[in-house]
Amino acid sequence: MYLQFEAILLERNLMQMNEHKLLLKGGRVIDSSRDLNGYFDVLIIDGRIDKVEKDMGQCLTDEILDVSGMYVVPGLIDMHTHVYPKETNLGIFPDSIGVDMGVHTVVDAGSAGALNFENFRDNVIKKAKTEVYEFLNISKYGLKYGKGELSDLKNLDFNLNRQVIAKNREYIKGIKARASASVVGEMGITPIKMAKDFAKEMGLPLMVHIGNAPPRLGEVLDILEKGDIVTHIYHGKPGGLFNPDGTVLKEAADAYGRGVIFDVGHGNASFSFNVAEKAIKMGYKPITISTDLHIRNVNTSVRSLLLTMSKLLSLGLEAEYVLRCVTVNPAKILKLDKSITPGNKADIAVLKIEEDPIEVQDSDKFTRILQSHFDMKYMINTKNVTKF
Repeated sequence: MYLQFEAILLERNLMQMNEHKLLLKGGRVIDSSRDLNGYFDVLIIDGRIDKVEKDMGQCLTDEILDVSGMYVVPGLIDMHTHVYPKETNLGIFPDSIGVDMGVHTVVDAGSAGALNFENFRDNVIKKAKTEVYEFLNISKYGLKYGKGELSDLKNLDFNLNRQVIAKNREYIKGIKARASASVVGEMGITPIKMAKDFAKEMGLPLMVHIGNAPPRLGEVLDILEKGDIVTHIYHGKPGGLFNPDGTVLKEAADAYGRGVIFDVGHGNASFSFNVAEKAIKMGYKPITISTDLHIRNVNTSVRSLLLTMSKLLSLGLEAEYVLRCVTVNPAKILKLDKSITPGNKADIAVLKIEEDPIEVQDSDKFTRILQSHFDMKYMINTKNVTKF
């Protein structure tokens, strides 16, 4: 049985009310960017955080939400999605996997390239309720034509990339390249090295999709630097994180040690319970937890960011760590201030861990029973409150 995330959509439009005061009372506030981890009340006035203090009592407010027994965290961020419908055959409109599921922010991982980014900006980013950012595909076509975008170096137009990035820094937060045989063809590691050099020139992180070799995972990891991202890190395909004898790849250990970001990127074919469990036990925890959600997998084993978080929770990560991987850590990569700080916009998620067994699958169709899972209770999005 899969988790269902159906918003009751109370969505009180508080913008119609002057100085509306909302008090989140009794929740456990976790925001490691501020070293907050304890029981606090959060007072929100007119869509902005006003105070974060220990018990404020029954202060004069228009509305009090009793969130005792729940986690109060910055708005959730999914670092790997595909939300460019019509122009790509993977795209799903961001709200269906964003605010409709309690996720404030999604990052599109390379659906758009320089030739179609402005169309993506105008028809997706600016029309969505969900906050959307882009890791620009190093191929000028993005994923418009499906696989093989890096098999021909003529698809890379760095001058056009520079122009598009210069005009859209507020939306473009990184560069994306896919390092698998079906994408690079006979080019091997060459387009990935070119993508890395360009990302470094632009002062942006590079996110690399890994899959079937060539190029080998070790080759890819060796060119990545602190702050770059390797996604699908826990896939169960040959040539993954572990050597045949069960030891971790030296290149992976070195990359993790120098600050390369290991991202989950669940997807239809890129998350193995066994690989993830073994890696976590050996100390190779994810830094960001993401879904790789798109139109083809939203109704399969992936389902949602909350379900992906719950799978990682079941593998031994503490709840606080899981929450950091979908709040503070991705916000730092995107250079966004999402903290629960007086003066900031109130983009807040209120979650609870439910002790209610559910059956789930990984990308290899292996089934497990999760004894507990994350459940979204409230989403505070500036001046709207949505109950789930």
